[in-house]
Amino acid sequence: MKEQSYLQKLEQVHNLIVQSISKKKNDATSLKYNKEQGMVLAIMISEIRRRSAKLSKAKRYQDLPKSEKSFVQTYTVLKGIKKFGKKALDASLKEMQQLHERVAFEPISIKNMTPQERKRAMESLIFLVEKRNIENPDEKELKARQCANGSTQRAYMSREEASSPASATKSVCITSTIDAKERREVATIDVPNAFIRTPLDYKGTDERIIMKVRGVIVDLLLMIDAETYGNHIVYENGRKVIYLVVLKALYGMLHSALLFYNMFRSNLEKQGFICNPL
Repeated sequence: MKEQSYLQKLEQVHNLIVQSISKKKNDATSLKYNKEQGMVLAIMISEIRRRSAKLSKAKRYQDLPKSEKSFVQTYTVLKGIKKFGKKALDASLKEMQQLHERVAFEPISIKNMTPQERKRAMESLIFLVEKRNIENPDEKELKARQCANGSTQRAYMSREEASSPASATKSVCITSTIDAKERREVATIDVPNAFIRTPLDYKGTDERIIMKVRGVIVDLLLMIDAETYGNHIVYENGRKVIYLVVLKALYGMLHSALLFYNMFRSNLEKQGFICNPL
C-alpha cells in the first residue's frame, strides 16, 4: 500500500473533513473547501492554537483558569473505587439506590429464565466521572451512572425498533429565528432521570429484557436490600451474579430513547399539544 502523504495524515489526525486527494497533486491546492467549511476549520484551528498557547504558559493543567478546565475522565466502578475510595463507593451506591427505589428492575431466579433470556442477558455497568460542583465551583464531585451494555441487542433488534426521532438542526434554527423575530417567550426544560421514568410494557409478549450484575454491583444491591436480592445470587466462574428483569428503560439499551420519546409525546398530546411534523 502506498504511503500516505503528509496532508492525508494531517487530516486523519485531526478528524476534520476527510477528503480524497488526487494522486497527481499532493499539494494544498488539491484540498478544496467551500466558504462555510473553511470558516469552521479556521475557527477550530484558532481555538486549538489559543488553548495550546495557554497550556504552554501554564505548564501544568492545574494552573489553568477554571474556565479552561474540563473534568471528563471516566472511570469504571473498580478503577473509580481504587482511585477515590469511599467517595466512589458512595456515588455508586446512590445511583443503584435510586434505580432500586424507582423499581427499574426486579431479581429473577435463574430457573425461571429461558435459555434465550440467559443468552441475551445484558451486562450492567457503572461509570464514574468527576465534575464541577455547580453550587461550589471550587469543589469537585463524583457522579455515577449505571447503564446496560445494550450492544448485545443489535443481534436481534432492528434499526426501526431502536431509532428515536430527533429534531433536525435546520428545524431548530428556523423555529429559533421565528421566536427571535416575533419576540416569543421561550423556555427549555430538562427531565431528570428521563429514561428511568419510562416503563417497559411486556403485555402480549413472552420476551423479557434481562440484565445481569456481578461483582461490586452485587454487593451494592445487597447493601440496599439484602432480603430482596440475597436469595437470587448464583455463582459463575467463581463470581457472584444476580439476574434482573428490566422494568424501566435503562441508559445503554438501544430502544430506551425511542420508548421515552413515545411516552413523552403521548403525554404532551393528551394535554392538547400538536406535534410539528417538520
